[in-house]
Amino acid sequence: MLNYSEKEINLILKNILNTEAFDIKAVGNHELKRHLVYHIFTQEEELIFKLYYKTNRRCREIAALNLLADSNVNCPRIVKAGILPTGEEWLLTTYIHGQMFDKLRNTIPYENQIKIFAAMGEELGKIHSFKTFNFFGAWDENGNSISSITDYAVGFIKNREADISYVLKQNLPHKALLNKAIEIIRNNYHLVENVTTAHLCHNDFDARNVLVKNTDSEWILSGVIDFEQSCPGYKDNDLLSLYEKHFLYDKALEEAFLTGYSKYCSIDKYFYDTLNYNLLCSAVGICSWAYEQAPDYYKEGIKLIKLLIE
Repeated sequence: MLNYSEKEINLILKNILNTEAFDIKAVGNHELKRHLVYHIFTQEEELIFKLYYKTNRRCREIAALNLLADSNVNCPRIVKAGILPTGEEWLLTTYIHGQMFDKLRNTIPYENQIKIFAAMGEELGKIHSFKTFNFFGAWDENGNSISSITDYAVGFIKNREADISYVLKQNLPHKALLNKAIEIIRNNYHLVENVTTAHLCHNDFDARNVLVKNTDSEWILSGVIDFEQSCPGYKDNDLLSLYEKHFLYDKALEEAFLTGYSKYCSIDKYFYDTLNYNLLCSAVGICSWAYEQAPDYYKEGIKLIKLLIE
C-alpha cells in the first residue's frame, strides 16, 4: 500500500521532470490501494507516471514495452524509469489519448462495439505473434527469465497452488463451492501438459486496459495499456477474461474478436478443449485475493465458478 499525498507526488515529479511547470491528474484505481498512476501535463507533452506498490511489476512492464517498441502495437513508450530514495520503483511513459473502453462501453452503439472488439483482437494478435521464448513466467527488465521455468505445467501448478493456499487461509463464504472447484483443479493438472511454446502475453488483457477515442463520430481503439503483468506464457490465457466477461454471453463479440485476432495468430483446438478448466482456475484466482480488496470482483469470480460447476 502506498500513502503518498498529491503534494508529495508533485514534489517527486518536480525532481524527476526537473521543472515546476506541470499539472497532474490521478487516473489509476487508487481505491484498490495498489499502484499510484497520474496523468502528467507539461508545456511540451503529456505523460503517464506510475509508482509501483509491489516489486516484480515494473520489471515486467519495462521488459514488455522495450520489446514492443519495435512493433506496431498501440502501446505506451518508455520515457524514464527510476527508484525513489524510499525504495519504490517508478516509470514514466508516453500518454495515449483515449478513455477506458470498459467505462464507456454501455454508451457506445453495439455495432461500434463489435468493431472495437475486432480491433482488440488485432492488437492482441500482434502482441502474441511478436516473439516466442524458451521459458515461461517472470522476467527481469532486460527480458531474462527470473524463475527459469521451461515446463509450462510446472509454473502453472505452482501458481494454482498459490491461489488455492490464499483461498484456504481466508474465512471466505462459499467454502463448499470453492472446495469443489479446488478439487476439480487439482484432479486435472494433466490438462496443461500440452503447452510447449511461450509467447509474449499481456496477462491482463481486458476492456479496462483498452483505450478508445472518438474520431469522426465513431469510437476507435487508440491503445493498450498496463503491461505490469506481462511476461512469456501460454498465449491463449490472455483470452480468458474476455470469455469471462463477454464471450460466454455474446457470440457476436467473440466472432468479431477472433476475426481480428486471426489476422496475426491462430487459436488451437486445445484452447477450446480446456477453456472451462482454465476459466475455473482463473475464477479461483480471482476469489483468492478479491474478497476484501474488490468485493464486486469476488462476486464475479463466484458467479463464474457456479456457472462452470453447477
